[in-house]
Amino acid sequence: MNEQPRRGVSRVGLDAAFEVPPLDPARSKGYEATWEERQRSRLPWVQGSIRRARAGYAAELARYGYDFSDLSALRDWEPSIPLS
Repeated sequence: MNEQPRRGVSRVGLDAAFEVPPLDPARSKGYEATWEERQRSRLPWVQGSIRRARAGYAAELARYGYDFSDLSALRDWEPSIPLS
């Protein structure tokens, strides 16, 4: 990085380290419970919405290591952008 961008980064405070809070798996428990409850439903429109969600989002979930069959399990994944 040449000097001019470096000065700009420093001026706005982007050169300082920052803390990243740890992930809290308990935060998704409500979502998991709602999803499990909907999967037990016998209402046709609920079942249809589940099929649409699975069809539309399964690949996206897999990109991040998740699967509709077990939302609490995290599998290997590759970030879409470099992390370092």
